[in-house]
Amino acid sequence: MALINCSECGKQISDKASSCPSCGNPMAKSSITYPTSRPISTVSTNSEENLLHCPRCKSTQLSSNKKGFSGSKALAGAVLTGGIGLLAGTIGSGDVVITCLNCGHKYKAGELNIKVKKIIPEREAYRKPVIDVGSYGIVIFVFLIFSIIGIIISYKLFSNEWIFLGIIFSIPTIFCFKMTIDGIIRENKRINRNQTSLTIPQSTTSIKNGAFYDYKSLSSVIIPNSVTSIGHSAFEGCRKLTNITIGNSVSSIGNRAFSGCGSLTSITIPNSVTSIGDFAFEGCTRLTSIYVYATTPIVLSSNVFVYNTCILYVPTGSENAYKSAPVWEDFYNIVEIEPKVLATQA
Repeated sequence: MALINCSECGKQISDKASSCPSCGNPMAKSSITYPTSRPISTVSTNSEENLLHCPRCKSTQLSSNKKGFSGSKALAGAVLTGGIGLLAGTIGSGDVVITCLNCGHKYKAGELNIKVKKIIPEREAYRKPVIDVGSYGIVIFVFLIFSIIGIIISYKLFSNEWIFLGIIFSIPTIFCFKMTIDGIIRENKRINRNQTSLTIPQSTTSIKNGAFYDYKSLSSVIIPNSVTSIGHSAFEGCRKLTNITIGNSVSSIGNRAFSGCGSLTSITIPNSVTSIGDFAFEGCTRLTSIYVYATTPIVLSSNVFVYNTCILYVPTGSENAYKSAPVWEDFYNIVEIEPKVLATQA
């Protein structure tokens, strides 16, 4: 075992360690040590996924600086608390601060890794298994044959006044008939998964959890004004979904509602929405623009929009409110737009 320097904070750790205990930086099999003053973007890696990047603008143009002894802290501490206050000058001296050369955003080394590790277990709580059993045609056919045979036998038994045997045969007959109906319903749902466009009926008031989960061919959805809530995982896994219209009465969007909609490029959130669940738009990798009607920023978790490099359009006069609101402030591009122009994006 040998000691090597962590590429993030510079502290010595074991070459067998999987991550740095100080800053949480994952260690590769062959760690590379480089000066903290050198731009991180110049270090070569084997994969783009391993490149360090700014959590705000995704730029790889970064530089790192290690905090040193703070004279101002020490002086203030000495005045207020005596000699012991001199120790205040060392607070944070071991922290490595990374600065984005593109947008100027600063964050501590390992801070992004801690957030990702925290998000992963929360994400698993909303995942649903993908079950593809194929066509239910054979199941329907088999149970239909048994149902017909059971009906004939039961009829013969009751006709000959063999009541007890007739009841015995009626029980499995009813079960087979029930399974036939259930198979027809499931087959109908399976066929619906292949539809490319969907218009929710005006009589619908809420979209249930997982209602259109994993509809792989669905590309367009229109949600009418009668709908007030969108359930958990309602459209999760609709990978070809490119266009969705959300009605002006929707007040809540559930957890993972549009998670995994990788083809979605734009989303409009009406001012009626007051809550957005965790990971609602996680995995929407092609999302380039978000239109928000509300003048007051919605309170949401940091995992709702994993990709915050897209343009956020907000009503005129609300830009400062969004720039100072938690999570919304992480968007690199916030643009004000007239409400009448914003309304045409719905």
